[in-house]
Amino acid sequence: MSTPAGSPVRCSMRKTIRSTPFRTIRLWSRLRKMYARMVPPHRRERSAATWPSVRDGSREGPAAGGSHCRIAAGPSSRRLGAAPPLCPATSPVVASPTTRGRRPRSHDEVSTPGQPTTTPQSGAPARARARRGAASPSRRRAMHRWIAIGLALAAWTIGAPHAHAFKGSVTIALTGEPLTMDPHIQSEFIGTMVWPWACDNLIQSKGTEGGFKPWLAEKFERVGAQTWKFTLRKDAKFTDGTPVTSEAVKFSLERILDPATKSRLVVYFKTIEKVETPDTHTAIVHLTSPDNGILNLLQRWAHIVNPKIKGMDAATVSREPQCSGPYVVKEWVKGQRMVFEANPGWWGNAMYPNRPKTVVLRSIRESTTRVKALVTGEVDVITGVAPQFVPEIKATPGVEVASIPSVRIMYMGFFTQHGGPFGDVRVRRAVSHAVNAEAIVKTLLGGFADRWQQMLHPWMYAGYDPKMTWHGYDVAKARQLMKEAGHENGFKAYFFGVSGRYPADKETCEAISGMLKEIKIDAACNAMVFPLYRRTFTAFQQGSRKEPALYLQAFGNGAGYTPVSFRGFSACGGAWSPHCFKEFDTMLDKAVGTADPAEQQTAYERVSHWMREQATHVPLLKIHEVWGLSKNAKFEPNHNENLPAWEIEVKPAP
Repeated sequence: MSTPAGSPVRCSMRKTIRSTPFRTIRLWSRLRKMYARMVPPHRRERSAATWPSVRDGSREGPAAGGSHCRIAAGPSSRRLGAAPPLCPATSPVVASPTTRGRRPRSHDEVSTPGQPTTTPQSGAPARARARRGAASPSRRRAMHRWIAIGLALAAWTIGAPHAHAFKGSVTIALTGEPLTMDPHIQSEFIGTMVWPWACDNLIQSKGTEGGFKPWLAEKFERVGAQTWKFTLRKDAKFTDGTPVTSEAVKFSLERILDPATKSRLVVYFKTIEKVETPDTHTAIVHLTSPDNGILNLLQRWAHIVNPKIKGMDAATVSREPQCSGPYVVKEWVKGQRMVFEANPGWWGNAMYPNRPKTVVLRSIRESTTRVKALVTGEVDVITGVAPQFVPEIKATPGVEVASIPSVRIMYMGFFTQHGGPFGDVRVRRAVSHAVNAEAIVKTLLGGFADRWQQMLHPWMYAGYDPKMTWHGYDVAKARQLMKEAGHENGFKAYFFGVSGRYPADKETCEAISGMLKEIKIDAACNAMVFPLYRRTFTAFQQGSRKEPALYLQAFGNGAGYTPVSFRGFSACGGAWSPHCFKEFDTMLDKAVGTADPAEQQTAYERVSHWMREQATHVPLLKIHEVWGLSKNAKFEPNHNENLPAWEIEVKPAP
């Protein structure tokens, strides 16, 4: 006995087929072959005749006169709504698009409403059928089960090449969270780590290999001494489906430069004059001078955003980045966690098919708490591991330590533009001689840092001088300079630093406070969380606070763009500059605009030597970035403090 055309099983299978996106001739062909292999030969012809083909369980075709009619199915297949009239008994059945390629049933095989389908059968086939028990319910159930399995296998086979094998989730604990997810407003290192998760740049750094690789721009080339051409990929889209075009590039760069944006990055982009868009996927960037390091800048800070944000309020843009990157922000509980989900429309999915589906960022300021979260399995990746916790991590199964010299230089700075004792270069030099940086490296950082005597790191595109030295530790000389400046009896100053953001930052601040007592400067350490540190710095920078002040800071510049460091921490209007020396700005602008690489190197060295003579800062050490990693998350830290979440591979738990 064959399965009735309108049976629940057939209707169920028909619904399953319709609910999948694989309604193709190839799929039907595969399923028919599977079905044929499972059904005995003497039943295949009849089964093919009753294979489901249309929505209401019946088979349609034109009647003899050209009008549309249907061959009735069993009563169990009837549905509400109008249906074509039944074909008359004399009407030939012509193959319709839904029946083409299958043998139509003859009229003696067609049931009438309320009657079972009948087919003349006699002799040996019927007896053989009875012997095999084809009418057995268990046999029918087994057949239907194999059909369902075949459907699933076929769907998987067809769909697999187009699926993205995003794997599980990874939880990363950093010392804080971005101040904003609008990548054009702030200049801070956690932001530069996290912003690329949601927002693409035109190009990307190759890391330790050096150089750059295509990203949103599939091609980039220098077409003139002061002109760069970027050809955009055509498959990149913002999360709302809008294509990424050259107009978006122009909008993004101009938005940073627009005074209304109040971007702290604007001083970094001084050499960008204008952006032209000759066509939809070509952006021409014109410079004010031959800036040899412009690519370093663009790969780090020139995130491309959707021009549609122009009509959005700042709070929305700050929490919901409108970009084209590998992840989208799904949740943000301030001060606790951020949840990023893989962007299914990201152009780079084929390049990174096994990236984590979910990335959770936890903000854990205290090093002790971060380490505990790692060893207990709460998180997979942590940064800023304090030296005293390295043995504990190494002794814990399933986790490991990775240490690498980074770009981040810890230094002291002075607010000088409002006068006071630190406006005298002799006092600044005295402070520089009074601080024993080598002792800090050995005792507080356990060797996970290098004594550093300049304000640039070795990965700068130009300007780093390996032979340079600063003032050196000499308390006697420091006291002499204080006396010469008229401050032999010392003075009181406000000294502040950040807590929990860099390795041993609070402890370093406290140690320096003690060292300054040797030259009678009363500067108690005020260690604070980064948002408060940012506000305090701004208060002194803008003049709402004018008492004598100095601070402890760590500046990274993972881009290796020399002007970012010089302008960021020392130029007039720099994001982290506590002073304004016109002479310095003039020297720097000349160095940036020098086209010949050798001459530019000399010009940058001249700037560094001027800073040493003026004691604008006191470089102390260059940090080693110490990571704690679960062995279930494969990640290779790099010196430039990038944290490309899309490159992390999540291994299955043991």
